[in-house]
Amino acid sequence: MSAALERWIHLPLAEGLGWALFHSLWQGALIAVVLAAALGVFRPSSPRVRYALACLALGAFPLVFGVTLGLSMPSGSAGIEALLGEAPVTDLSAPRAWAARSFTVPLWDRLGERLPWMVPFWMAGVLVLYGRTLGGWIAAQRLRKKAVRPAPAGWQERLERLARRLRLSRPVHLVESWLVEAPAVIGVLRPVVLVPVGAVTGLAPQQLEALLAHELAHIRRLDGLVNMLQKLVEGMLFYHPAVWWVSGVVRAERENCCDDVAVSIC
Repeated sequence: MSAALERWIHLPLAEGLGWALFHSLWQGALIAVVLAAALGVFRPSSPRVRYALACLALGAFPLVFGVTLGLSMPSGSAGIEALLGEAPVTDLSAPRAWAARSFTVPLWDRLGERLPWMVPFWMAGVLVLYGRTLGGWIAAQRLRKKAVRPAPAGWQERLERLARRLRLSRPVHLVESWLVEAPAVIGVLRPVVLVPVGAVTGLAPQQLEALLAHELAHIRRLDGLVNMLQKLVEGMLFYHPAVWWVSGVVRAERENCCDDVAVSIC
C-alpha cells in the first residue's frame, strides 16, 4: 500500500494537483477580496445583483483551480504517458518554471517535493464532504414520504394560485410534515413544499401565504440546482476559508431574493 502510494505521489498528476492546491490559496483569497470590494465599494442595493456577483465569485474558484491544474500538467503525448505512469518523467520543470518566477529555485524545488503528499489528504477530505452531501440528499428525499400528510385542499389551491402568479409551470405539492420545523422545498424536478404540522392552523393566513411564496420563489429560481453545484464547490475546496465565506454570501442573498419575491406578490 505504501509503495503504491509513493509511486502515485511521484506521478505528474499528483504534482500538478499539489501545485493547484498551493496556488488556490492565494487565488481564492484574491477572488474573495474582489467580491468584498465589489460589494463594499459599489454597494449594490438589489439582492439580485449581490447574488449574481457572489455566484460569479463562487464559480471562479473551480475555474481557476482547473486552469492552474492544466498549466501544471505535462503537454503532448509524452506528457500523457508520464501522467498515466507509462513512461518515466524526464522533465518536471515546466510547472515549476511557470510558478517560480519570483522565488529561488532550491526553495521552490523543496516545496515541489512536499506538495504531492498533501494530495491524499485533500482527496480524503473531498470524499468525506461529498459523502456527507450525499447522506444529506438521501435524508432529504426520505422527508418527502416519511411522517407526512397532504395539506388541506384549500391551501393546496392557494399554493397553485401563488405558483401561477410566479409563472411557475411545474406542479408543486404541499404536504404537512412532523419532521420539519420550518417550511422547506424538497426536489428540483418534482418539488414538494413541506410545512410543519400545525402551521396551517397555527399561523395567520397572510403569514403562511408569504412563507409559501418564499418557497415557491426558490423553485422558480432553480435554487435547488444552484445549491447542488454550490455543494460541489464547497466539497472540492473545503480547506479554503474564502470559499465558505463566498458561499455564505450566496446563501444569504438567495434568501433575500426570495423575500423580495414574496413581498412583491403578497
